[in-house]
Amino acid sequence: MLSDRVKKLKKEKKLTNEELALKSGIPIGTLNKILNGTTIDPKLSTATTLAKALDCTIDYLVYEEVPEIGGNQMAEKPMVNKIKFAERLKRLMEASSETVYSIAEIVHLSAPTISRYLNAEMAAKITTIEAIARHFRVNPVWLLGYDVPERLVEEKQANSQDDNDDIFTRAAHKVGHDGPLTEEEKEKIALAIKIALMKNKE
Repeated sequence: MLSDRVKKLKKEKKLTNEELALKSGIPIGTLNKILNGTTIDPKLSTATTLAKALDCTIDYLVYEEVPEIGGNQMAEKPMVNKIKFAERLKRLMEASSETVYSIAEIVHLSAPTISRYLNAEMAAKITTIEAIARHFRVNPVWLLGYDVPERLVEEKQANSQDDNDDIFTRAAHKVGHDGPLTEEEKEKIALAIKIALMKNKE
């Protein structure tokens, strides 16, 4: 896990949380969330800053199976798989009917630059990758080309909750309930389902 790797490097360099926060410029609250595992998918810019402060590669922090130490130059330039980045960006654009012009406007770059990304002719900067990932609500590390979940954990949980709410609402409409359900009504439905499942197991 990211938190374990940060703790390991922090211990090796004999840094306190406060010292690492000061050295990296990352707010102590943000750093604590990374260290205790609350934040498992930090912003790419945060991970880059942290890697630089710990003198390791960003690839080691976000994807353990790569060299640990690479100096600040490597920390500043995470490895981008241009081919996978291009493929994944194309897929996201096609799924949402985006064009090179609309993406160019979002990231404040020229359309020819976006075309070069799509043709795997050049790698995007971290800030650009973050902006694109934020727009499509995907994991920026996945967009870099790594084999990690496409969606962030928080996004998955939110989508799961939305799906549950939609199922509950449709079920209620089937039995004649009009309008949206209250949180209390949703909880009662969820409880009824649990009780029914428990009875089936008996």
